Amino acid sequence: MARSTQPPRDTSRWNESGFLRVGRWRGAPLLFHWSIPFGLYVLDGMRVLPGYWLAGTLLIFAHELGHAAVALRNGARVTAVKVMPIGGLCEYEGDLTAVQHARVAWGGVLAQAALYALTLLALRVFGAPTHPWAAQAVTALTEANTFLITLNLMPVRPLDGYEAWRLPTHWLQSIAQRAENEKLQRQIAALRARGPRIVVVEAPPPPQAPPVDEPAVEATLHDEARALAAQMWSAARDRDPQPPK
Repeated sequence: MARSTQPPRDTSRWNESGFLRVGRWRGAPLLFHWSIPFGLYVLDGMRVLPGYWLAGTLLIFAHELGHAAVALRNGARVTAVKVMPIGGLCEYEGDLTAVQHARVAWGGVLAQAALYALTLLALRVFGAPTHPWAAQAVTALTEANTFLITLNLMPVRPLDGYEAWRLPTHWLQSIAQRAENEKLQRQIAALRARGPRIVVVEAPPPPQAPPVDEPAVEATLHDEARALAAQMWSAARDRDPQPPK
């Protein structure tokens, strides 16, 4: 499990929360809680399984170191790596994006997967162990490891899967965006290959007024003038009385 925080720096060997500092890694204190043996004893059904306890503690420690390594790679500063009976905690600080937080979440699971692969390789090279402690360690690094990987990848808080599954979603979106950009670039290249084209569009001719028959218009005006003059003359004659003879 990873958490972004900024705790105060503790320089003592033991801190008030019951953690023992066993060393430092890249400046971050490596803290192991005193209750690890008792917690594992209870979780294992009150059985004494030293090999299982040691391998389980190593598994948790590797998980948190995986978080820490990816956090450092993404520009964060790891402030503490804690190991407890039922899990661990990698504390770091920094202005990380959502994608970077998702990468940090995957770091722990990848570290577990690396231990699983190394265990299978050792079994293939050296065969199954005969010592009880070694057999217990193999069980922890394979069966218990697989269970913890599956549990950690569940997309619920506070498990790593809550942040981790954002990374595949981001990758799918990036692939789709990249394909769209490549398609657009091909279209632009095809247009450039064709070269510039000039399309001439002829405008329709303006509408022409119907031809006017000027002589016919003038004749009509003369006839109307004559008729009007005749009417005026006739009206004048009717108003004026005839002189006596």
